[in-house]
Amino acid sequence: MVQHNYNELLAIRRQLREIINYSECKIGKSAIFYDIENLLRGYNFSQELLESLSLKEIANTIRKTGKIDQFAVQKAYANWSDPRLKTMRVEINELGIDPIQVFGFSRERTKNAADIQLVIDAINLANLRPSIDTFVIVSGDGGFASLAKYLHECGKKVICCAYKSSASKTFQSVCDGFVEIVEPDVDRRYTTNLSSSVTNQSDVPDLQNTHSNDLTKKMASSLGNNQLAVKEYRGLDPRNARLINEINPRKTAFVEESVALTQEILNWYANDQTCQKELLKAGIHLSIVEQAVRLVILEFQTAKFGFRKFIEYMQYICKSTKFCVARVPPSKVVIALRDSIPEKSQILPDLDSKESNLVVTSSQTIRNQLQGYDGLDPRNARLINQIEPRKTASAEESVALTQEILNWYANDQTCQKELLKAGIHLSIVEQAVRYVIPEVQTIQLGLPKFIEYMQYICKSTKFCVARVPPSKVVIALRDSIPKESEVLPDLDVREIHSVDTYRAILTMSSPIYRIPPATELYTITNWIVEHPIYKADLGTIIEDIVAGLNGEVSSDVVKQTLSCFLTVGLLMREPLGVPTSEQKLSWQDSNVSLEVAIYALRSKVAQKLANVIPDYSEELLQQIIPTVL
Repeated sequence: MVQHNYNELLAIRRQLREIINYSECKIGKSAIFYDIENLLRGYNFSQELLESLSLKEIANTIRKTGKIDQFAVQKAYANWSDPRLKTMRVEINELGIDPIQVFGFSRERTKNAADIQLVIDAINLANLRPSIDTFVIVSGDGGFASLAKYLHECGKKVICCAYKSSASKTFQSVCDGFVEIVEPDVDRRYTTNLSSSVTNQSDVPDLQNTHSNDLTKKMASSLGNNQLAVKEYRGLDPRNARLINEINPRKTAFVEESVALTQEILNWYANDQTCQKELLKAGIHLSIVEQAVRLVILEFQTAKFGFRKFIEYMQYICKSTKFCVARVPPSKVVIALRDSIPEKSQILPDLDSKESNLVVTSSQTIRNQLQGYDGLDPRNARLINQIEPRKTASAEESVALTQEILNWYANDQTCQKELLKAGIHLSIVEQAVRYVIPEVQTIQLGLPKFIEYMQYICKSTKFCVARVPPSKVVIALRDSIPKESEVLPDLDVREIHSVDTYRAILTMSSPIYRIPPATELYTITNWIVEHPIYKADLGTIIEDIVAGLNGEVSSDVVKQTLSCFLTVGLLMREPLGVPTSEQKLSWQDSNVSLEVAIYALRSKVAQKLANVIPDYSEELLQQIIPTVL
């Protein structure tokens, strides 16, 4: 009886396989995956952009290349419960596209959920449907580069389909083909209607990398204006952390684009539930808005509009809109709604663009621009009057300039007193270095962190890096270090391409990946796959894993592994907005295999490395997270 039933099951399985093979011969041997969030450029999309987007046109564009005729599998990833996507839901039903519900596509969560689900589905399809030989990824997200490499290892072709302006070059380079999607014309219509009084970029000099916001310097100069590097800055305001998951940072070719992007940021605040409440009640502090603008517009300069200060630029941006710049006594400045300004506040007047008769031709004028910026430290305001900002052709030149900065501090009367007494805070020195050397990249010396760079700079000099309890770090004189401070050891230049340097990069700024030794990583991950976590607190999970593995792994290593999967998005947490200790954690999908989980982590780690070292070594990454143990 059992044998009879088994034979029947085998027969049914053969029939199903024949049906699938027949269907694929008729329909095609290709699969297409639509990353809707990427196509809509984040959650805070406009209705105009949604209306201009057509998945049918995208599919037709791909077919016109002659590389693909029909698709055997079609999937689109989004939060389809969002009422704004109703019209698109109708279109995907007509096209026979399978809508994949991803709750990560929302204001509360990051977009990792969509990325991970797409990766999981693609890997599973590659393994379960060997006849599917071509995978089309409709997204410009560079995080899919590792997926493309994996699919190549499986003998599959991969085609990237995306907007040219937002397509990752890394992703394109590892694909077998690139299909450009026509940019929606919504942005063009928007910028065309802007005031003609805006100054054209050609009217002003290129002040790239000279504006004095240290946050943007850290991102735009040191890390090469890379989007992910910007997102990973540890000082990011929580509101802006959500914002830049939905508005892609980019370079702007014209000042009109900068205006459009700034207004897009304000509209995002108005549509975000949390920020909307703030706008209606007390307004959003100007510094928060400035951080967002300088993160999203990577080469932003108020000087292009004839303004020296950011507050003046915002008075121009808010002109003839529902927003205004308001001063709340005694000195707080906020962005507010005109029909709901904070009590006792004063609305500052709207400004016109100062039509740039502005011609900056000398380094002295550039220095004056920097001195007028509110965030410049007074010591550094004096310094840049005597040390000109300049480009450096080599790491050696950067080192020489940095030492020149330290010597300036030692000769300046005020700074000399500080060096002899308490030292100069490392952040002040970093601000000066990034002003004077806009393109400094400490990673060129194998030193990912600025503090390590300064430990190298101070080697064999009268200066040293000292830690003052509990956590203050200063530059001091070796023969006059602050009381109770600890002199940090001098460092030598390191090899960029080394496991130690890669691991240092992975623990530098968010997202942080502290990768355990490979054997323990695989052991813990395998246990999680075999015992899927569901709504358990972190402490209980750690205890269960340590006990389940008979104490073969430490609780610290288990915590590191869980932290990695939380960062990647395979471990989901709820509720949001509370400490991790108060959250319940769940494994995203009980069908996730050990291979898929390791791959998902590896792809995110590779993405972070690529942001800092574009030509990172796959062999070294293999030593950190091997694909096969």
